[in-house]
Amino acid sequence: DAIINISPENAITGEDPGTPPVIPANCNCSTSPLPEGLRNDTAFMDRIHAYFPGWDAPKLNKTHFTDHFGLVGDFLSECWSQLRKQGRSSELMGRVQLGSALSGRDTKAVQKTVSGLLKLLYPDPEMEVPDEDLEWAVELALESRRRVKEQQKRIGSAEFRNTNFSYRMGPDGIGTFVATPEIESEDRIGSDPLPPGQVWTASRGTDGEHAGLCRIEVKSGPGSGVKVLNQPTPAVLQRDGPLRRAESIFPVRRACGAGPGASRTLFLRPAPDI
Repeated sequence: DAIINISPENAITGEDPGTPPVIPANCNCSTSPLPEGLRNDTAFMDRIHAYFPGWDAPKLNKTHFTDHFGLVGDFLSECWSQLRKQGRSSELMGRVQLGSALSGRDTKAVQKTVSGLLKLLYPDPEMEVPDEDLEWAVELALESRRRVKEQQKRIGSAEFRNTNFSYRMGPDGIGTFVATPEIESEDRIGSDPLPPGQVWTASRGTDGEHAGLCRIEVKSGPGSGVKVLNQPTPAVLQRDGPLRRAESIFPVRRACGAGPGASRTLFLRPAPDI
């Protein structure tokens, strides 16, 4: 008896009506090419590992073609078919920590996408993958999977409400949140957490100033060790000043370089209109 192995993996292509940023908000981005009965099926969507938007793909022109020797398409496709028998998910072990918002299927989808991207860049499994290339693959995989998750959230917000995908490079790395460019805007405060050291706040205003929104960014750097003498301490730096109160609320880790002789800089940025 013959043994037949069947791989259920598919690639689906189709056209979406509209143009960004209208597309993500008003249509089923990841399922519009499918029959109507599957477009709102969140269980089916959960099996989609990645969604790549066509509007991000560059239009082909003569600069994308080489003047040198190339590989015949049949040979290249056979090479890729052989690469499917290998995996690169092991590159994530001990080097990348995925955030808690990812479910089991999310994690599997990201791992498979990262494995495919790394096989294209490093077809030889013995080749060492640098951290910057691994981080690029992880961010792209998280972004592609989050598009699927955002579509599920539009249909079942209670079940798929947490779409704040994040990762961390190494055990001591800083958590980085990955958003999709089409739902991220500089004109509004998004739902994703800000990077460490940043927070949105509101000022009450005074008689001469209006109330407003600000984004506070705290950065640490090496200090000069110079102390100015014979001058009173500015009110902002006094024991009951706003900087001292902020410092007590946001403790600074010494591992980040904030120790004796370090300087702290507080940046205030006006918030966008809401």
